[in-house]
Amino acid sequence: MSLLSSVDAYCERTDPTLWSEPLNAVTNAAFLVAAVLLWQAVESTRSAGAAVAPSVRSLPALLGLIGLCSLLFHTVATVWAGLADTLSILLFGCVFLYAFLRHTAGLHLWIALLGAGSFTVASYFTPAFLPTGFLNQSGAYFPYVAGLLAIAVFLRATGRPGWRVFLFGISLFCVSLALRTIDPQVCDTFPLGTHFLWHVLNAGVLFLLARELLRETASPLSG
Repeated sequence: MSLLSSVDAYCERTDPTLWSEPLNAVTNAAFLVAAVLLWQAVESTRSAGAAVAPSVRSLPALLGLIGLCSLLFHTVATVWAGLADTLSILLFGCVFLYAFLRHTAGLHLWIALLGAGSFTVASYFTPAFLPTGFLNQSGAYFPYVAGLLAIAVFLRATGRPGWRVFLFGISLFCVSLALRTIDPQVCDTFPLGTHFLWHVLNAGVLFLLARELLRETASPLSG
């Protein structure tokens, strides 16, 4: 398939024109709002005298990038735009996991990089091992659920209260994933589909978890 080929994967899209998915397009604003709120949380933490790791400081920009790439995909609707959308999510997940492994779990730099990189590669290639169209391609997000559960277990085992936030975030993510999955099945009864709800809920999940990661990794400035 050519990178320029059109993609029609959602209920709302009825033709290959730019504005055929208005609701799926505009709800990407939720990611941009979440990015601004996360940036404010980072700046507030730094203003309070805490050091914030560069990887964590980059998360607001990466969250905004997800919104922009998703907007691109739901307007241009081509294979290359879909690839940009996928890669932006993978990048956020990679940096998020690296920040956790390095600054919360306290692993060595190279181990944290290897862990985050391995997770990213595994996540990207997971769909290749699943049946075509499996759960509307939502199986690609199973590694994220597994990774978040592992983080929650670690936080619980080490006595950190943030495990509750992660557990709630995982629950909300599963709801959002279900809404993404059923989009093709509701087309006849609800032509707008449910994919736009995936955007709104997922933006909330990413903000919630990134803000909690900020709290877990922020440390007082010396001196």
